[in-house]
Amino acid sequence: MKKIIFLLSGVLLLTACTGEEVKPPTNEVEEEVENEYIEDTENGLALEEPPAFRISVNDRGYTPSLDNYCWEPEEQPCDLESSDPRELTEGYQTPIVNAGQRIQHTIIPNVDDFDSFDEAAPKPSSIVVTRYRLGEKQEEFTIADSPTFEAPDEPGVHHYIFYLTWDDQYYGEATYAFKLSVRE
Repeated sequence: MKKIIFLLSGVLLLTACTGEEVKPPTNEVEEEVENEYIEDTENGLALEEPPAFRISVNDRGYTPSLDNYCWEPEEQPCDLESSDPRELTEGYQTPIVNAGQRIQHTIIPNVDDFDSFDEAAPKPSSIVVTRYRLGEKQEEFTIADSPTFEAPDEPGVHHYIFYLTWDDQYYGEATYAFKLSVRE
C-alpha cells in the first residue's frame, strides 16, 4: 500500500510541475471555417476553386481527374493547356459501357454552407469535350446544355478531356480527364 501511495505521489508531483496551463474540456465549437473552398467576400461566400465534376455510368458515380484550373473572383484571362489524358487517368477505374450508351455528367457542390444547390454549384457556361482513342484526337463536341453525352460506337478504351468554362457569377476554367471502355 505504501508503494502505491508513493507511486501516485510521484506521478502527481511530476504532472503538477510541467508548467503547462491545463484547460478544462468544453462543449463549445470553435468558429473556424473548415472548408478551404470558401472565402468571405462583401457579397457573401465565394468558391476558391471550381466545383467538382462527376460522371455517372450504370448508376455509379466517378470523379474525373482534375488536370488544371484557373479560378478568379473577377474576369481575367486564363490559358489552360491540358495534359495527356492517358497519363491523367492512369490508375483510375475504367467503367465499361455499351456502344452509344448515354453517360451522365453533373456539377457537385464543394461545400455544404450554401442555402441552395444553384449557389453551391455554379453551372459552367460551356463544356467542351475532346475524345481520344489510342492517343489520337477523334472528335470534339459541346455538352453544356445537355446532362448526358453518348459513348462512341468504336470498341476499346476512350480517353476524354472536359474543358469547363464559367463566365457569369464565377470566372474560371478547368480541365478534367476521364476514360471509359466500350464493349465489343
